[in-house]
Amino acid sequence: MAFTKMMILSFLLATLASFLSGCGSSTSESGTTARAALSAQYFTASDYTTLTGDCAITGIEDLGKKVPDSCCASPQTESPALTFANGGTDYTCAPQAIDAAETEWVRDFLGCVGGEVTFAEGCVPAALASKIFQPGGYPMNKSTADGEWEASADAVECNCGTPLGLGTKTTYTGTGCHVGIATFMLDNTTTDKTAFFAKVTGSC
Repeated sequence: MAFTKMMILSFLLATLASFLSGCGSSTSESGTTARAALSAQYFTASDYTTLTGDCAITGIEDLGKKVPDSCCASPQTESPALTFANGGTDYTCAPQAIDAAETEWVRDFLGCVGGEVTFAEGCVPAALASKIFQPGGYPMNKSTADGEWEASADAVECNCGTPLGLGTKTTYTGTGCHVGIATFMLDNTTTDKTAFFAKVTGSC
């Protein structure tokens, strides 16, 4: 089961990598603030083995590690900021298209939890947790994704990491540059060497 989950996540990350190359405030009863002044975006390196110094990555042990801001800058490739607003409303738990045609969607979390900026990846809707990599499951189609915008209290409520077997490893606390999930971390047979750095900014 663990291997299957790893292969599924590898597929999702490979798709996201290919796509990536190409605001008001609301507060829930738990005190979690939506992304009004918050932002998250990816910076990618095509080959993690070329990364050196503080930006060097070797494997799953680096997932979520906070690295210098210079790792979230040139020469890494900058992608547009992720979207956490829909129809004029801000959300903390939001679908993100992973292909240019917007036929497949995943979900991320961005909000203030316990007074700290928090970003999380791999937030599979609970109803789809048993349908990962299945027709009508996760990744989601657009019609399903349209119903999965939520004002979640935290990454746990947004169901981040756990359905993919990663638990809290995909939840990053604090602003700055964090090492994101990458295929090579989970599948040592992959030829995809893309590294992801998540730049998180804002204040709570």
